[in-house]
Amino acid sequence: MKKSMLIIVLFLLLSSGTYKASAETTIRLQNNHPITSAITASDIQKTFIIEVSKMSSVTLTIKTDLPNLYSSLENNQADQMSVHWDYAGATVAKPKTWTTTHILKPGKYAIHIKNQAQLNGHFVIAATQKAISSNEIEPNDTQKKAQLLLPNNTKVKGVIGWNDNVDLYKITNVKKYATLEVIVTSTITNMSVQVVNENGRIYFSNNLFGHATVQKPKSWRDSARITKGDYYIVVNSNVATYGQYTLTTKIKEMLPPPPVVKKVIVGSKKVTGQSIHSSKITVKINGKIYKGLTNSKGQYTISIPRQKLNAAIFVRVTSKFGTSDYKKIKVTKK
Repeated sequence: MKKSMLIIVLFLLLSSGTYKASAETTIRLQNNHPITSAITASDIQKTFIIEVSKMSSVTLTIKTDLPNLYSSLENNQADQMSVHWDYAGATVAKPKTWTTTHILKPGKYAIHIKNQAQLNGHFVIAATQKAISSNEIEPNDTQKKAQLLLPNNTKVKGVIGWNDNVDLYKITNVKKYATLEVIVTSTITNMSVQVVNENGRIYFSNNLFGHATVQKPKSWRDSARITKGDYYIVVNSNVATYGQYTLTTKIKEMLPPPPVVKKVIVGSKKVTGQSIHSSKITVKINGKIYKGLTNSKGQYTISIPRQKLNAAIFVRVTSKFGTSDYKKIKVTKK
């Protein structure tokens, strides 16, 4: 067997489980489907396309026996997101591997492979996509497009990616002097969080997420007294760091008041009263929970077992602005 043929066979054995690429210069790279390709002095460049259908963590892996292979990942605006050209010491017996991971929005991305030294060799390329769970509503990178937040209720699972490094959230209908509390947990190093009003006044900010990782996320919370108006929470990464975060806001003054609960007498099988319309009512008796809804007028009726004299009944309401404290009553004779 010729030496060149032996080299090819050894490399393909090393890269078992893959298949050979076609001679096309642009090749679609499917999720978790490695491709083995030859590259020569006369065929010095190949381009692979990744299609991302939803926000995902994409890991790109390239293994080669060429010490001077050039690899670059670009978005559809031809911005270089990641570049690698040092596979020093790579041989057929000991190929070198490069791996990079990015949080990517839906779209098409190109991986360019170039043979800088015009040598004959091979490489194996693979991309693995893992969809990211997020309830962030894109686009939300300006005040006009800011995602609406409901204090005391909405917990955002957000993402900062290469082509999405700013997220804005809006709190509206603050009608009186109140305390806004912001709680953030982040896997993103150097992420910053800022709270501003509609006129740009900064109430507080934080950029102390240094060394945050997926394995060891960092948490932060702060609060400020605010007045009537609209407010924006700005999440930003000014450097090339990506990942996920959670965001929760609390304004105690916007919580609903406890429901009005009518008298419950011995032997009664229902709890009735008045609260915020179209909201959830929770009744707790001896550790057991009974639930129902208010109607369009705010009235509610919750079925319960017959109760004894002086039994304690706790009732609360959950609206779009959070959950109230419990209202406590006792069962009476009449």
